Amino acid sequence: MKFEELKNWIKNKMQMAPGYNYQPVMIRTLVQSGGRATQEEIIEELKAVNFHFGPWKKTKYPFGILTEHNVCKHNESDKTYELLDFDSYSIAEKAWIIVECVLKDKTKKEILEKNVENIRRRMKNEPKLIEDRDEVLDRYGKMFALDNIKNITKEDFLGFFRYENNHHWKSINQPAGHLVKDMPRLQESLKIIFDENKTISERIKQLRGDKNGSNFISYLGNALYTPILLVGSNLQYAVINGIVDGALDNLRLFPKKFLTKRVEDEWEIIPLMQEIVSEVAKRYDLDLWQIDWVWWDLSLREERRKYWLLTPGYQSNLKDKMISKNLMSIGFHDINLLEYFEEKSNQEKSGVFKSTEKKEELKKIVMANLEKQYQKRVLELRKKKKDEGKLSKTEEKELVKNENGPTHQSVSFDWMPMR
Repeated sequence: MKFEELKNWIKNKMQMAPGYNYQPVMIRTLVQSGGRATQEEIIEELKAVNFHFGPWKKTKYPFGILTEHNVCKHNESDKTYELLDFDSYSIAEKAWIIVECVLKDKTKKEILEKNVENIRRRMKNEPKLIEDRDEVLDRYGKMFALDNIKNITKEDFLGFFRYENNHHWKSINQPAGHLVKDMPRLQESLKIIFDENKTISERIKQLRGDKNGSNFISYLGNALYTPILLVGSNLQYAVINGIVDGALDNLRLFPKKFLTKRVEDEWEIIPLMQEIVSEVAKRYDLDLWQIDWVWWDLSLREERRKYWLLTPGYQSNLKDKMISKNLMSIGFHDINLLEYFEEKSNQEKSGVFKSTEKKEELKKIVMANLEKQYQKRVLELRKKKKDEGKLSKTEEKELVKNENGPTHQSVSFDWMPMR
């Protein structure tokens, strides 16, 4: 399908069963994979999004449906699915497909929009945020102007990477310090970055494509050159750094596994990620400075709570007593609890789910995790029994318990997220 045809199909013709998102996940995975992926790779991403279930083998979802509608084809020679007409899509069109498909996921959309609303509220209540942005754009936009690059001093450059000056980024002044050791070379690199006669992909490739080339500077990575580009271009190119990587991974807009698979293709990956960020910003009427706040806000929320607490009651003040008597359990799971609990309940540590469906979904996720742990322990104990001839009484009891698998008591109805 050509882009406009695929766009229309995704927006108006793609039909999904309630609660299922297999088709958009497969489509955006193919785009993120460079146009093709194996069935196993697609299923892996389906499971990453849906946690405890993958596509039913007896149905056509999503493989049969997408091939029947000529969205993709199956290559028997290498067992891959290939997105038709992928090579004809522009970077912006690829970004549109990815964002549109991700926003078909109600949970991901809800997380993103909650963070967008938080930032809008902050901008309304803290006008200095906008004042700081305008000050930085005025001051450093002039400094990074192409005809002024030859005048940039070591102090000027290092000043940009100090938080008190840029009002936006922290912890990047140290690598910037390595760049100013050769100012003439750095100035030439800056001229390449702002050469509008070349595409952004061509500029990045010229800078980063040949590690033995005269233009390559090891410390001038995307965490440094994309903020420079953002400010020097008056917000035309998005920032891509660790915070953005994490946010795009969490929302599956660009999972980190695609970064490691194609690490040498920085000049292809970074422009696509920038277009994804730009597409999200455009949909929510934010500029590229403001969308950077959204990613930061999302990263902070992700760091806050990773622990879950299973308890037979709602009274959090009883938790110490319950733990001591083995009436509850505490565990860790790499999931975003904000997807499941009301915001207020997270703050007050009470077990109020957003819905019954969210409660059941989280229970299934943890049950699946517990089953893996039980199975692992069973194998360990059986091996020890075989190697040593016997187990202690405590280990025998543990083996019997684990062979039976996690019980309903292991995943109770009442939950409390903990810091």
